[in-house]
Amino acid sequence: MDFKEKLITASAYVVSTNFQYGNKSNPEDVITYGEGTCISGGKLVAAMCEAMGYKARVRFAAKDDMSRYPANVIFMDQHYNVEVTVKGKKYYIDGTPGSMAVYLCTKKKTLFFGYAVGDRIMSSEEFMDVPADELF
Repeated sequence: MDFKEKLITASAYVVSTNFQYGNKSNPEDVITYGEGTCISGGKLVAAMCEAMGYKARVRFAAKDDMSRYPANVIFMDQHYNVEVTVKGKKYYIDGTPGSMAVYLCTKKKTLFFGYAVGDRIMSSEEFMDVPADELF
């Protein structure tokens, strides 16, 4: 698995339908209670990235240039995501529990966009073919 696949997998674990968005504030709560915010989920994703040897931090993302993110991703006015540094280059991934949106971006463009449903990571095209009753 290359580093991009590792980052996508770490993000997908937290944003998948295995968890849900909720008002839990610690990364441990995401695992213990199955819910959290973009900050607590982001902290969990950042910790996983650091355990893999990458520098990572949760950062305020709502004021970013949205052209670097997939068109389907919607940031609210208080959104946070995870900045991961690999060999001096910065990448951005998400950690919002239950959002299903998995992306890997640089400051200038989207490298990957898909969805995390359960233990599956699907491209946008694959996701569109999944029957609704299989999503949740």
